[in-house]
Amino acid sequence: MADSSVKTEQPTPKKLKEGAKQGQVPRSADIAAWTGLLALSFLLPFFIGYVSDDLQGLLKMIPEIAREPSPTRLASIVMPALLSISIIMIPLLLAILLVTQVSGWVQGGARPHLARVQPKTSKISPQQNGKRIFGTRGLWELAKQILKVSVIGLVLWVVITRTVEIIFESGLLSLSTLTEIAASEGTRLVQVVIAAGLAIAVADYFVSQRRVRRELMMSKREVKEELKQSEGDPLLRAALRQRALDASRNRMMVDVAMADVVLVNPTHVSVALKYNQAMGAPRVVAKGAGVVAARIREIATENRVPLVEDVPLARALYRNCEVG
Repeated sequence: MADSSVKTEQPTPKKLKEGAKQGQVPRSADIAAWTGLLALSFLLPFFIGYVSDDLQGLLKMIPEIAREPSPTRLASIVMPALLSISIIMIPLLLAILLVTQVSGWVQGGARPHLARVQPKTSKISPQQNGKRIFGTRGLWELAKQILKVSVIGLVLWVVITRTVEIIFESGLLSLSTLTEIAASEGTRLVQVVIAAGLAIAVADYFVSQRRVRRELMMSKREVKEELKQSEGDPLLRAALRQRALDASRNRMMVDVAMADVVLVNPTHVSVALKYNQAMGAPRVVAKGAGVVAARIREIATENRVPLVEDVPLARALYRNCEVG
C-alpha cells in the first residue's frame, strides 16, 4: 500500500492561497530591476529632448561664470535650469517607479508578505543554509549568474563590434553625425542588453514558480483532510441526511393517523391518502415500501384507518406521486 504521507499531489487553490499568505509566491528579483531599466532606456531620450536646450545653455554659461565667479550670478543662472530639468525629470522617475511597482505586483500581488521578513531559525541553520547554497536552488542561482554574464557579454561584443565598424566606415561624416550614430547605437546597445537580462529574469520567474509549486506539494492525506474541511466530513454529512430522513419519516407517520384510506398491494407497498370535498384530488400524506409500508399499515390499523387492497393503483401512486 502506498504511503499516504508522501507528497505526490499538486497543490490545491486553497494551499496556493495559504502559501501566498506566507510569502511563498513565484518571484524574480531581477524582473523589477530590468523592467525599470528598460523603461528608462526608452523614456530617457524622450525627456532629454526637452531639457537639452537648458543643458546647452548651462554649459555655454560655465566659461562666463568662471571668469566672473559670483554666488548670486551662479544661482541666477543655475537655479532656473535645474528647476526646469527637475520638472521634466520628476515625471520620469515616477514613471520608472510605477513600472517597477507594477512588475512586482504582477509577480506576487499587492499584499505585503510579512512572513518573508519574520525571523526564522531555519535562516540561521547551517544545514538549511547548506541546502540552499549547494542544493538545486543554489545551483540554479549559479547557473543564472553565469548565463546572465555570458549572454550580456555576447550581446555587448556583437553590438560594440558593429558600432565600431559603422564608425570606421563613416570616416567622411561630420563629428556631430558620428556623435548621433554613437548615441543611437549606444541606446540600442543598452536596450538589447536590458532585453536579454529581462528574458533571463522571466525564465528565472518560471523556475521560481515551479519551485514554489514543488514546495507546496501535498500528500493524499492532506488533500483528503482539506476536502473534509471544505465540504464537511462524509460521515457527518451522512448522519445529517439520515437525521433529516428520520424527521421527515416521523412527520409522515403522524399524518397516517389522519388519512382517510391506505392503499396496499398488500404487503410490499402502502400509500396513505387524505381527501375531502374542498380538495381537487386526493393527497398522498405518506407512502413507503418494505418496513416503512408495514409501519404505515400498523399505524392505520391502530387509528382505524381503512386498508384497501388495490395492487395496480398502490404501485402507480407509489412510483409517480410525492408525499404532500
